[in-house]
Amino acid sequence: MLVINGMNIIRPAVVVTLLLSLIRCVPSSATRDLAAADRAVAEFHRRVFAGEDELIYRDGAPEFRSTITLAELKKANTNVRETYGALDSSRRASFKIDYGHGSASSTITQVYKSQFARGDATEQFTWKLNSNGVVSLLHYDIHK
Repeated sequence: MLVINGMNIIRPAVVVTLLLSLIRCVPSSATRDLAAADRAVAEFHRRVFAGEDELIYRDGAPEFRSTITLAELKKANTNVRETYGALDSSRRASFKIDYGHGSASSTITQVYKSQFARGDATEQFTWKLNSNGVVSLLHYDIHK
């Protein structure tokens, strides 16, 4: 400990150590949360092309279900299957994690570049992240 003018001052090395330990915590939770969202994208793709629209709807966030009916979701997913064909590959191009500072709601937005049997498309997923690290769909958009 460093003492200047009677005041205890924390050594710079201690400050650096504390800061580094805090910095290490953030990426690990972000990495975990992003991995959960990546798994959710893979599951979403599997469900869309298996025709499991009811499961997509059931597992979507309440905010998602309040913006679309199951019938509308079925129609939209049928349109995706008919327009784009089977999914060949997909890769995450970008992401943003918003931990909702001061609010109960955190979100993860991901943009995927995907190749389908009938051409390429950009997909955007927005997930609601709960305190247990579970994600649920808030919004999905696809366009060529």
